[in-house]
Amino acid sequence: EDLAQLSRHVFQIRLSKQKQAEVLARYAVLGLGIKKFAIFYPNNNYGQSMMEYFWRELDKYEASVTGVQAYKPFATTFTDEIKSLVGLKNIEARKDYKECIEKIDNENSQEDENDEKLQESEALEEVLKEDVETASIEDLKKDCLEKLGPQIDFEAIFVPDFSKTVSYMVPAFVAADMLVSQNKEIVETYNQVLQRDASAIQLLGTNGWNGELLLSRLRRQVQGAVYLSGLEKNISVKFKEILEKYEQIYNSEPSLLEIQVYDVTNLILGYYKSGYFESVEQFIDRLHQNKKFEGTGLDVC
Repeated sequence: EDLAQLSRHVFQIRLSKQKQAEVLARYAVLGLGIKKFAIFYPNNNYGQSMMEYFWRELDKYEASVTGVQAYKPFATTFTDEIKSLVGLKNIEARKDYKECIEKIDNENSQEDENDEKLQESEALEEVLKEDVETASIEDLKKDCLEKLGPQIDFEAIFVPDFSKTVSYMVPAFVAADMLVSQNKEIVETYNQVLQRDASAIQLLGTNGWNGELLLSRLRRQVQGAVYLSGLEKNISVKFKEILEKYEQIYNSEPSLLEIQVYDVTNLILGYYKSGYFESVEQFIDRLHQNKKFEGTGLDVC
C-alpha cells in the first residue's frame, strides 16, 4: 500500500487497497442498497488493512458491520471460522437455544408436579417409564440443536482474498446453510428444503477474485458475486485489438498483471523514443511530470 511514497523511483499502477475498499463499499451501499455487512478476512497485513479500509468507508454511509471473523492466510478449510461468524460454534450460548431448552424443562417440571404418589406395586413400571421419559427429553434437546440454523444478521459478506482461497471458502459457506448464490434455482431449492424465505447473501470481493478459477469451479454458486476487476475491457478499441491478438496466440485472455506489464513497457519505450535523456534522474523527472498515461486496459498514473 502506498508504495510510491517509499521513493520517487517507485511508481504504482494498480488500484491501492484503500481505493478498492472505497469503491466497493460505496457501490454496495449506494448502488445495491445494502446496510448490514459481515467481513471475513485473512489474518495478515493485506486482510487486516482491507477490513479496516472497508469498515471505515461503510461508516461514512452509516452502514453497519454486524459480523467480523478472521481466518488463517492460505487456508483451505474454514468450518470453525464460519461457525463462529454465524453463531454455530457455541450454539449453547445462543438466546434462542436457551429458550428452547427452558421450554422443555418447564414442560417436564409441570408433568412431574402433576404426578401422584405411586403404589409400591407400580415402582418397577415407573422406573422404566422414567428411563423412557429421560431419553425423550434428551432427544428433544438434541432437536433444539438441529433446528437452529445460522444466525445471519447481515446482507452481504466482504472477503478480501484471492480466487483460489475463495474457491475453497464458498462450499464451506454452503455447508453452513448460508445462501450465497443469486441463482434462481439454487435460491428456490434452498428455501424449499430448509422451509425458509431467505434472500441470498451478497458476495463482495477485491480484484484478487479475478480469473477463470472461480467460474470454472463454482459457476452457479458464485452467481451474482460483485468484485473489482481493475480492468475495463470496453475502455478502448485499442484494448479490444490487443485482447483479440493475445487470444489468437495463447487461446486465453491475458491476466491483469500481463496487461499492466504491457502498458508499463509501452510507457517507458514511448518516452525513450520521444527524446534523449542524459541521466536516469532526468528520465524519472519526466515520468513524474506525466499526470496520466492511457494504457490498453487501464490508466497508469
